[in-house]
Amino acid sequence: MPDNPQERVLRETAALEEQRRARVYKTVGKWLLWMDLLLLIFVYTGLRGGSYMWLIWVMVEGFLGLVLIGIGSSKHRRAEQVLLDLSPVRGEQDLDSDEEPERRAS
Repeated sequence: MPDNPQERVLRETAALEEQRRARVYKTVGKWLLWMDLLLLIFVYTGLRGGSYMWLIWVMVEGFLGLVLIGIGSSKHRRAEQVLLDLSPVRGEQDLDSDEEPERRAS
C-alpha cells in the first residue's frame, strides 16, 4: 500500500480507468457475438450456393468476440485486484469476542 496519498490516488484512478477499458472490451466482444447470431442466417444459404464467405466471416467474428471478452475479463480481474490491494479495509476486520454478537444483532 503506497504511503503517499497522491500516489495512492493515481494508482486508484489508473485501476478504475483499466476497469472501464475492460468493460468496453467485454461489451464489444458481446456485441460481436450477438451480431454473429444474426449472420448465422446467411451461413446455410452461402454454403448451399458454394460460398464459404459467410462461414469464414462468422467464425472470425466469433473468435474475435471471444478473445475480446477474455481480454476484458483478464483486465477487469487485474484492476479489481489492484483496487483490493489499495483498499484500507481488506477482508474481515478483527472484532473482539464481545463486539461480535452486538454487531450481528444490529
